[in-house]
Amino acid sequence: MHELALMTTLIERVLELAQKEKAGRVTAIRVKCGELSGVVPDALRFCFDVCVEGTIAAGATLQIDEEPAQWTCEACGHVGRPVSDPHPPHCASCGGTALRLSAGRHFQLVSLEIE
Repeated sequence: MHELALMTTLIERVLELAQKEKAGRVTAIRVKCGELSGVVPDALRFCFDVCVEGTIAAGATLQIDEEPAQWTCEACGHVGRPVSDPHPPHCASCGGTALRLSAGRHFQLVSLEIE
C-alpha cells in the first residue's frame, strides 16, 4: 500500500510548513488526487488518522479533491476524454489521435489551515 508512504511523506511536509509558520495546530489539509495518479483516495483516508496521531495535525480534517483525467488534442486543442470505440482513442471533436494527457495524473498538496 503506497498510500501509507505517500501520506507519511505528506504529513511530514505539512508539519515542516506548520513549524516554519510557528503554528500551534494544523486544522485542515487539502490535496488533489488525479484519477490516473495511482493513488486510491479511500486508502489515503484510512492512513490519515494513523499518520497525524500524536502530532499538531491530530484532529485535522482531510479534504481530497479528485481530479478527472483529461487529454488535449494536439491537432485541434480540444480538452476532454477521448472516444475509444470502435477505434483506438481519438479526439471527440476532430477525430485526431495525437492526444496528450493534460490532467489527472498528479497527487499534490493544495492547501493547509493552521492556527
